[in-house]
Amino acid sequence: MDHQRGPDQSQPIPPRRDELKTMKVRMIVVWRLATGKKTPPYTNDLDAPMETLAELMTRRWSEQENVFQKMMRRYNLNYHPGYYIEELANQPVVANPKIKSVKAEIKELEYRVSQQKQQLATRMT
Repeated sequence: MDHQRGPDQSQPIPPRRDELKTMKVRMIVVWRLATGKKTPPYTNDLDAPMETLAELMTRRWSEQENVFQKMMRRYNLNYHPGYYIEELANQPVVANPKIKSVKAEIKELEYRVSQQKQQLATRMT
């Protein structure tokens, strides 16, 4: 894409964000037969064979997963102090006074739904 040059001619002037931009993209479908999962990667390479694109994409996925696993092991990124159940056992339990009224309201709504279903069933027969 050819950008206009600034006053000193050294740096291109970036396009404005409100200008409409379009480009052609290609979508292929990577279907993992073992899991049945389909993933549609997009590319702007309109000429490369599908197999090459799929191989590059899946190789990239495994590399990313390895980086995440290494970061979690090395820097303990998955650590969260709230994960430990022992800490929760020492917490005081406080009853919520609204629970009783909410449960009663739920029960009433469920009853009304069942009544509506019965009325609908009798109309259909």
